Amino acid sequence: MKDWERKFNKVLHETKIDLPESDNPSLYPPLYDSVKYTFENSDEVLSLFNGDRSGYLYSRYSNPNCEHLSRIISRLTEKENTHLTPSGLSAINLSLEALTYPGACIMYFSESYAPTKNLIRNSFNKWGVESVYCNIDDHDKILELFEENSPDILIFESPTNPQLKIADISFLLDLCQKYNCKSIMDNTFAGLHQHNSLDVDIVIHSLSKFASGHGDIMGGSVSVNSSSLFDEIQTLAQAKGINMEPSTARKFVKALQTYPLRYKAYAKNALQLAKALEEESCFPQIIYPGLKSHPEHELAIKQQVSPGNVIYLELPEAVEVFRFIDALNYFKFSPSLGSNESLVAPALAFYGQSMGESERKSANIEENRIRLSVGLDDPELLLEDIMEALKIQSN
Repeated sequence: MKDWERKFNKVLHETKIDLPESDNPSLYPPLYDSVKYTFENSDEVLSLFNGDRSGYLYSRYSNPNCEHLSRIISRLTEKENTHLTPSGLSAINLSLEALTYPGACIMYFSESYAPTKNLIRNSFNKWGVESVYCNIDDHDKILELFEENSPDILIFESPTNPQLKIADISFLLDLCQKYNCKSIMDNTFAGLHQHNSLDVDIVIHSLSKFASGHGDIMGGSVSVNSSSLFDEIQTLAQAKGINMEPSTARKFVKALQTYPLRYKAYAKNALQLAKALEEESCFPQIIYPGLKSHPEHELAIKQQVSPGNVIYLELPEAVEVFRFIDALNYFKFSPSLGSNESLVAPALAFYGQSMGESERKSANIEENRIRLSVGLDDPELLLEDIMEALKIQSN
């Protein structure tokens, strides 16, 4: 058993929910679905407000199920505190809003998650927030933008979506420290068990992906070490009602029980499929961090990052993307990733709509590229499916 698997099992077993006294508690935590909680007398309420006793008042502020999941996520990400949100995007928005102010400068990348870029460009810029961006692997330009703009916030992902570029995280964090820049890492693609020893100010996860595994729960998390920053985040979240609800938190706790098994299977299947596709020599480019042909393969190894379950595939020039996708049987046409089912998404339609032509080319978002998210399906069947779809297109 690997260290991260052992840690996962240890955290899930040791992190307990606060339950009423009982000689035989339930195996899974019960659902506390009450919106409000009551007290025997007013002194108890005042003691709660003063911090002299624990307890709950209104579920939007706190509830047993969310606190249980929050403690699990905090331990897995090696952060002191975690706030749970209704979605991954709301976690991104909450983190950025907690750090920004009129005149602040956000730095992001051409390869950043499309909704993150849209949020910065269409919302935060209207509030007097400035922004700069470039390619995540263009170190000279990154250094130039830091020197010229001294950004206040840096938000990044690694691997990127869908290009699967591996960021040189030490390089980015060293610049943040030098220029007193707050760092936000959207760690969704890497998963809950990776990148957790990094000195990042805020770590975001879309729990709808690997934490869920079944594509049936939506939620996000914002994890931090700084108590003052966490207070800002939680105060803002409570003021705007940006909170996960108890039944969702309980579902995530149950889903996390199978996370190590699922993630290992996804990654194993994706690596086998990527190698098989490479051997077929039918595709101009196959991007997967676990392949030696990946430009940052050695950097991924150095940063001890699992290659994950996503493959970025360039189709032959004569193949029409949507006809190819329609010919697939085992890959479902859908966004998202980290689920038991295998998914296919056209890069341009799903990830490039908000980009101009030059930015799309710079970010490697082209019409003939697709993103595969490999699930629990037999990789040999997936390979047959892809090759049959390619054959249909060639006829």
